[in-house]
Amino acid sequence: MPRMGFFMEIIMKADTKVQFFSHKNGLSLDNRWGDLINLLDSCLVNGVALPTVTSISIADDGKMTVNFNADHQCMLFQCITLSACKPDVINGKYRIVGVPNTTQFILSTDLIAQTVTTIGTAVLSPLGYDIIFSANQKRVYRAKNPTAQHPFIRIDESRANADGSSVYNDSYAKYGMVGLLASMNNVDDINNNTVQQLPFDSANPTSNWDIKGSNGDCVRGWARWYWARATNSYNSSSDATAPSSGLRNFTLIGDSDAFYFLRTATGADNYKTLSGCGLFNSSLNSSIPQWFLLSSAFKNITASTGIDFSSNSIGYSTPLAYNETFAKFLVTHPMTLNGNSIIGLPIIPNYVSGSGTFNANSMSALEIPFADGLSYLRGTFKHIFYSGNALGNISTTPILSDSSMYVSDAAMVNGTPGGGGFYFYLGEYL
Repeated sequence: MPRMGFFMEIIMKADTKVQFFSHKNGLSLDNRWGDLINLLDSCLVNGVALPTVTSISIADDGKMTVNFNADHQCMLFQCITLSACKPDVINGKYRIVGVPNTTQFILSTDLIAQTVTTIGTAVLSPLGYDIIFSANQKRVYRAKNPTAQHPFIRIDESRANADGSSVYNDSYAKYGMVGLLASMNNVDDINNNTVQQLPFDSANPTSNWDIKGSNGDCVRGWARWYWARATNSYNSSSDATAPSSGLRNFTLIGDSDAFYFLRTATGADNYKTLSGCGLFNSSLNSSIPQWFLLSSAFKNITASTGIDFSSNSIGYSTPLAYNETFAKFLVTHPMTLNGNSIIGLPIIPNYVSGSGTFNANSMSALEIPFADGLSYLRGTFKHIFYSGNALGNISTTPILSDSSMYVSDAAMVNGTPGGGGFYFYLGEYL
């Protein structure tokens, strides 16, 4: 919102809670096992180290100019963390508000004409998670300084069951099995039926993580985050077809409460679909954790099973897009601790966000509320907005509207590459 009224002499810096990453930062997402976990390690936990800083200067208006000895590959409105600088007041997290060239950017700070006596290091700030448990092909993440509501987020890229009798072929489509749990004692602590989980089926409590059968008959997991597939998600295909090599374009955005992962699974730009997980802004008075999980949901189907869009009999989902049948996602039961997962459905003008339905607005961004299959109005998503504007064939594009910062990206919302997309709210540029 534009600021009006009395003049403020206090210099303020732009909001830095929400961060985003992109393939434009030089991060790799290819047809290789391990790429999803490696990407999440960087974006959620470690950040991305930038080249050597050669100079830092701070103007009277609080703008900090940082110069590098090589291309920083950073984008407008990304967050940067400086460390090991002197004086210590220089160290901290800032928002990029200018990118004059590939070896320089400008940060918004609340500092006034400080002199930097020791030049430290810079990283693209992570979203604010810790790795709680780690094993080959598996990770468990959780927010730093979590509340009781914050889930353990388990990502599993393993391709064989415990005794090796069932194996998912390494050449098949690449995806992580993803789920949220209220508590864990180790990376494979998934069998406690008294612990809140998402997704969860009381008739088959481990179905989200099961690997059964081999080759084309293999069933591997339920809630799936794909990053390499032979064809885009709107074509009839199976996981048993080998994807091609090539870097996948993506935007990953959020904070320690929730994050979203919009990416192509084919190597072709703009064939992007949406995943994500975390907390939402709940409208219910409930002590039960209120979580969401956006994913492709292929419960109990074999690798050789094709997608049937005429009936959706296998429960495939393209969250928040395409039509009412496919736009669904998973949420925790609203009132029963560790109850079975419930289907969520967005309450939006249509299922083609970013296709230009409301182009009269210069910035047509709308919060997304949703309900569930039990007719509860659940709340609204954090960070992600429906776009009434036509977004076209864009790719991770920062936008300033009045004093509000956004990033947008294309998504395949109607079967057409780049047919739509979403806005993601970053905060205010004060």
